[in-house]
Amino acid sequence: MEKLLGWKKRTRLEKGLAILWLLLLGGAVARVALGSWVTDDFFITLRYADSVVAGDGPVYNSGERTEGYTHFLWLCLITLGRGLGIDGVALGRFLGLPAFVGTLLLLVRISGRLFPRGGLWGFPAAALAWALHEDALLYASGGLETPAFILALLLAFEALCLSGAVRTAAWAFACATLLRPEGMLFSLVALVFLLWQKCRRRGGEFLLLWTLLVAPLFIFRLAYYGEPLPNTYYAKSGGGAYWQQGLHYLTAYFGSYFALGFAFLAAAPILRDLRRSESRFGRRADAALLFALAASLASIVYVTRIGGDYMFGRFLLPITPFLLLLCESLPQRLRRCSWSGVGALLLVALVWSGAFVKHRLVRPDRPWHGITDEPRIHTQGRLQRARGIGEAFRPCFENTRARFLVLAGQATLAYFAHFPEAIECYGLVDAHIARQKLRLRGRPGHEKFIDPEYAYRQRRVHFRVHGDPVRSLPLFTQLLVPGPGPRGRVQAEILIYDRELMAELRTCPRIAFVDFPRWLQESYLPQVPMLPQRRLLQDYHHFMRFYFEHDPDPEGLFAKLRAALAARGLEQIPPEPLPPIVDPGVGWR
Repeated sequence: MEKLLGWKKRTRLEKGLAILWLLLLGGAVARVALGSWVTDDFFITLRYADSVVAGDGPVYNSGERTEGYTHFLWLCLITLGRGLGIDGVALGRFLGLPAFVGTLLLLVRISGRLFPRGGLWGFPAAALAWALHEDALLYASGGLETPAFILALLLAFEALCLSGAVRTAAWAFACATLLRPEGMLFSLVALVFLLWQKCRRRGGEFLLLWTLLVAPLFIFRLAYYGEPLPNTYYAKSGGGAYWQQGLHYLTAYFGSYFALGFAFLAAAPILRDLRRSESRFGRRADAALLFALAASLASIVYVTRIGGDYMFGRFLLPITPFLLLLCESLPQRLRRCSWSGVGALLLVALVWSGAFVKHRLVRPDRPWHGITDEPRIHTQGRLQRARGIGEAFRPCFENTRARFLVLAGQATLAYFAHFPEAIECYGLVDAHIARQKLRLRGRPGHEKFIDPEYAYRQRRVHFRVHGDPVRSLPLFTQLLVPGPGPRGRVQAEILIYDRELMAELRTCPRIAFVDFPRWLQESYLPQVPMLPQRRLLQDYHHFMRFYFEHDPDPEGLFAKLRAALAARGLEQIPPEPLPPIVDPGVGWR
């Protein structure tokens, strides 16, 4: 701030540049605000936050203590907002905006402290490149903790490497850890950095304060959830290595934003200057850049090992400001000011152009090795449609004991519908699914899925909602709910017909479904003599898992069905494995 206060001492050129940079950064903030969006995953956290506000504690389903989130501090902020009555969608769209603004200003400040020609009065190339980096702008909203995590890392970086404020750094790294588990990796690099600088006492102080701030989360997790790690750790393959997919993830990001690769060219001059008594930027600045390089490399190895993420670039965004500062150091080393300015301008232009390369590689309708451009999928129209469908289901199901299977991309629907019990099909909020043995490698975070035995016989899931009407669904499995769908109704599929629950739903206005016992008695049994044996066998197994295994049979329908089948020569019917309830093929190449 001391440089900002020296406005009167600046030349006209410096003042003009400062105004230009502030206008460009302000334009980036405006673009984020106007193009804000909300990802589907945010609504998982939002349901946890609403449960806390309602007095049920941080749970997804009432009474089920499963930690289906990895950003405890971010959950606390969202819960505070919901407690103050702020709309959930508004929180998702704008809660990350202050962190994005802070990151821009901090990059300008760090640039001024690292480089003689950087900062507000020079050419803050890293800040300007961040302001034009499409994915930095996109993930500044969306409802995820990404912008807050990045800001915490930059605060910690400045405090540790440029200010020597170890306590502040420990506090910031602890906040980063409470925002994302990867904060522990950056904290470890920070501790090694202190030991490398032969600051053992300060390293001990850093470790003690960091532990005091982070340890309560693990104590709470063990006491409340009974696990040392969040459930999502197990759902996402339990930390197993997935190098091949991780390389695809790196290729997608660095192939698009190829200018970031220049950051690694900065290693040679940094190491050279650290060996000398004098350097271009000073020993403290060179040491800070070395930390940025080490932290970036450690994070890249970690992200590659776990296979990255299905959202393009999201796991690599936290190190991107570090890479941009390293890139900025290259033109800043040039002797002539004009050359330095041209090099910085070229860097900003190359980062900006990365979005065009990305759009050719990753499209909303065509994931690349399972990697999607998530913000272009979760449009405002899709959000409004999910909200409309959810609000259509809510009056009929909210106060029942209905259990719904939440398919991929349906966390928004589950939130707005207030499903009494929601079972997420990939196990993010379900301990049983998350701890299943991994059967195949596929799209990161979507490799484990609910098995039919668990769905039909343990959880007894009643319904699932398909994204679009399914014409091939048997009539007796269809449930139509008034809403914004075709002809004013939304289609759901009945997986298990619960007589008591369906009798309760029958009182809901305009809801439509077949009375299965009556349909079986009056429509199906008279047709048995005319149906082919293959169809009869398929129907029998379907009826068993759909109705007879779960309901009382006061009408004696099971005996009547077996008698009718025996008359067709089907006295002995062998058991059949339950069909998959979720298609194990994740649908990507």
